[in-house]
Amino acid sequence: MLARLGAQLGRAQGTVVVSQAITGLGGVGKTQLAMEYIYRQQADPQTAYDLVWWLRADTVVNLAADMAALAVAVGAMSAENPDQQAALNAARRWLAQTDKRWLLLADNADDLPPRALNHYLPTGGKGHILITSRNPNWGGLVGQDAILPLDTFTRAEAIRFLQVRSRQFIAIFEGDKSPPTNREEEAEIGKLAELLGDFPLALEQAAAFMEARQMGCAAYRRLYETKRQEVWRRATPPDRYHATITTTWQMAFEQIQKRPGAVELLNLCCFLAPENIPLALFETSDFFEKSDVFTASAVSLADPLALADAVAALRRYSLVAREGESLRLHRLVQTVARDRMPPELARQWAEIAIEAIIQVLPDWTRLHEWEDGPVIVAHMVAAADLATEQGIETERLAFLCNWTGFYLKFRAEYEKARPYLERALAIHEKALGPDHPDTATSLNNLGYLLRAMGDLAAARPYLERALAIHEKALGPDHPHTATSLNNLALLLRAMGDLAA
Repeated sequence: MLARLGAQLGRAQGTVVVSQAITGLGGVGKTQLAMEYIYRQQADPQTAYDLVWWLRADTVVNLAADMAALAVAVGAMSAENPDQQAALNAARRWLAQTDKRWLLLADNADDLPPRALNHYLPTGGKGHILITSRNPNWGGLVGQDAILPLDTFTRAEAIRFLQVRSRQFIAIFEGDKSPPTNREEEAEIGKLAELLGDFPLALEQAAAFMEARQMGCAAYRRLYETKRQEVWRRATPPDRYHATITTTWQMAFEQIQKRPGAVELLNLCCFLAPENIPLALFETSDFFEKSDVFTASAVSLADPLALADAVAALRRYSLVAREGESLRLHRLVQTVARDRMPPELARQWAEIAIEAIIQVLPDWTRLHEWEDGPVIVAHMVAAADLATEQGIETERLAFLCNWTGFYLKFRAEYEKARPYLERALAIHEKALGPDHPDTATSLNNLGYLLRAMGDLAAARPYLERALAIHEKALGPDHPHTATSLNNLALLLRAMGDLAA
């Protein structure tokens, strides 16, 4: 990233200012990257700027004040002159006319429209403008090629960061040489990095927490998994950041409250898998209209234009990324957004996510034709798991669990399928009773899976029980009874029990 940033800002510009925007989610390290670039440039006399000026671009008021202060600092305006607009104009003229090499860092330009920033900054001169922003829409000001979207660390980078930052390892290293560690320690660090989604601020926050308490990665991970919200509440801003994860995203969450449909879209996405969320999931409005958590304006998410507006509002703060006809968001954004919800609201959104997925499921008999299955299955798994975490035990969840297990079995992912079929059976037995036909369906599905796994002895009681329920509830001549008979017969043949 530093090399790309240097190449972009270092290109020949003549008398036209070269601008670069670093964009990304709050806490991903935009300001830190800019600071590192400046530090390296200033360390070399051949590349050092004559002037580096930091601008607070979070508001027009701060930006104007900092530009006026620049005019005073370079002698273009008297400190005794109270005319801020005159000082601003003087600063722009000085920057455009000076022979000095300068760099302006417009930091945290999250809410400032690019056209507004352009009004306050120079367009000519021998200088560079570096912008950091959660807003990815800077193409009109700097050009698409000059936008540097910053993502999370790679897993290797995250592990390396934790190894060094947590001070668990005493090592001095350079270049690509990693500090010494045994495989168990590195594996444990890798688990923590995965848990935190390789997110820079989350890793920094975890390292600061561990350092202050002399705690290792394994202990922190166990604490995080069981008491995450308490851990985050006790966190303090790490040295290199001004805020924690929760406070960093607080502003973004508050801003999208003003955008129709944006909060609802984010809340729904928080109960799905974080990647490859098809926009087609939102095209049917039935489950929107049935829920009382949707506002009248949010019901229109099924409308393509309203959905596009909601996506744009979330992109405005890098809370989601749009990739073709799908959305992607960081798992920590999902986690923090869910943690902000009251328990009852979280349950409602978990149930809405279940309905959203059920809407797009094909007929059981057409699994082999289901082209979207490999994408949707991740959301089936996530929605089922998150609903279970919320304590939901509805028939709709049982239906989704049965579907999830059945589809995973269809993909020959037997071990993954089993817990979902077991969960569906447990819900049916509790909600409907042990002798209900839907309970028999769950018994058949689980028995069928166990037979496919080669555990014939374990499969038999499930299939026998399913047959008994169907015979009693539906009669000996019902098609479901025939299916149960067929399943049991196939099992007995596989067991070599032909007499039975």
